[in-house]
Amino acid sequence: MNFSQVVDAQRAEMVVRLIEDKSRSLPAVAELLGFSAQSALARWFRERFGCSITQWRTDPRHRLLVEKTG
Repeated sequence: MNFSQVVDAQRAEMVVRLIEDKSRSLPAVAELLGFSAQSALARWFRERFGCSITQWRTDPRHRLLVEKTG
């Protein structure tokens, strides 16, 4: 596993926990995870999870899919 893969895996674990707190702003989440902007976080999230952060927050089926696939 290279450095980029390690960072990506850690971000994936952390982003799920951070966005569950709906009072936390997305710019704050982006900053905590080392993204240059909220838009960069949004693009990465959609690529990684196949949906937007808003869809993830509002539709529990997205979370269940990730939980099943690990």
